[in-house]
Amino acid sequence: MIAKEVGCSTSLVSKVLSGRMGKSSVSLSLGLEIKERALKLGYKSNPIASALRRGNSNTIGVIVYRHDGQPGSENVESLIDGVTKVINNTHFHLHWLFFSNEAEFVNQIKNLDDVDGVIINRSYSRTIGSDFYIEKLISDGIPTVSFTNLDKGITYADISQNSVGYIATKHLIDTGCKRIVTFKNIDMTSRYEGYIQAHVDAKLPIDEKLTINENSFSPENIPSYIKHLYSEKIDFDGIVCNSDIQGIAAMRTLLALGKKIPEDVKVIGVDDSPFARYGIIPLSSVYGCTFDRAVWAANSLLKLIDDPKSEVKSKTFEPKLVVRSSTCKE
Repeated sequence: MIAKEVGCSTSLVSKVLSGRMGKSSVSLSLGLEIKERALKLGYKSNPIASALRRGNSNTIGVIVYRHDGQPGSENVESLIDGVTKVINNTHFHLHWLFFSNEAEFVNQIKNLDDVDGVIINRSYSRTIGSDFYIEKLISDGIPTVSFTNLDKGITYADISQNSVGYIATKHLIDTGCKRIVTFKNIDMTSRYEGYIQAHVDAKLPIDEKLTINENSFSPENIPSYIKHLYSEKIDFDGIVCNSDIQGIAAMRTLLALGKKIPEDVKVIGVDDSPFARYGIIPLSSVYGCTFDRAVWAANSLLKLIDDPKSEVKSKTFEPKLVVRSSTCKE
């Protein structure tokens, strides 16, 4: 009926209403007229029938590293909220798959089938097994978006870890710190590079005694590190932590040693966790934009599913500084 009224083919009307033009083209005025007439007739697309015609399942797989961030960081919750905010407004269903280690990751991804696209939130480690299955997603032509740059040509929504270290360190320098402790993590060397760059830009000398090699984001070793610095009479007036939970451990240790925060030592963490906001001494933190990245990743995946040949450029988000009492006296 619509085709006859506007004077075009039935197939063109179908393409306009489905949003899948392929190599066909249509003028703006004709496209709008087709859609307006369809609305007046009460047209609603049938996603199930469309999926059957295209051979699609209307399902998106989301493979999530359940320990992203330290406990209480809300990183996983933010990812879930961001993805569902976008996908719940579409006809797609979400198939959630969670993993805690590389073996579980491999098991989840190799059994993932009958999906139109995949979102991966993955740990920073690399193994032959997981890389093989990621490459299989690519070779199978399954649209995929990752939360980290996997160096596989997959579209990603990453965060600048260099900026995380830079922003945290620069903030302490801007508040008067001149001797800043940092925890250097082998899996986050770019954060340490940001720490170095902030000192270079401020023309501050770097004391290697203030760099502590700590290859975890957990708080267990933080008290012993701080006590060791004091026992060796190594002065410091600021601490850049790799997580909020490390920041909390640092503040507890400092208070137990009779230090005042932020007067004697300023402390900053990463993740902007709930307990960073509501502690007795609210902790300044660097927020990794997890929710925003999840929204962007979901929207980008929809574009890739709609047109697998389209090019969606990856995006590296800049973190955001959240200032609280641990670095600035209120």
